[in-house]
Amino acid sequence: EALTHLRIKDLDLRYNDITDEGVECLLSSESARYFSILQLDGNEFGRSGYVSISQLLQREDASIRWLSIDCHDNQRQFDITNARMMIDSISRNSNSRLKDFYFGCHGYDIYGLADNLKRLICNTTNFRSLCQSNHYLSWDCADSLDGLDGIHGTDRNDVKKAFRINSRSKYGASFVTRLRHKLRTFYFSGQ
Repeated sequence: EALTHLRIKDLDLRYNDITDEGVECLLSSESARYFSILQLDGNEFGRSGYVSISQLLQREDASIRWLSIDCHDNQRQFDITNARMMIDSISRNSNSRLKDFYFGCHGYDIYGLADNLKRLICNTTNFRSLCQSNHYLSWDCADSLDGLDGIHGTDRNDVKKAFRINSRSKYGASFVTRLRHKLRTFYFSGQ
């Protein structure tokens, strides 16, 4: 209840032995919508903690811009299913303000998340899907993206291109400019 009236923007809770109950309590509070930076690295939460994070990512009123979950010591709790669930949650929120994230765990990072990332930031299934893709999420490591080693050929290049286009917001490119560039790059390419 003490969290209800707080408006904390930057919350660094790395290595605090936070369990599922702690994550649920923290992220279900009314003040969670004000979090801009949330760092939960090295904590002990499991599946229900990841569900709580996913619910925060889906909240239309959430202000979160940066999310970091590195679970070196807690590999048993982090799996590709939880990472996919969180990425898919971002895609369900048309008002998402998330610009950068880090989901890291030895051997996982973003390996196996290629399809989810591609659908999120450059869904080329059809014209409408591309327009509804996320045009805000940028990744500071878009040029190297070592975690994309599991993606081969065109898909890897598409994901990297889409992250670079989204990153242009740092240099003043508007949403419309980024959308037009994606349409030219992915939908009208070769025509």
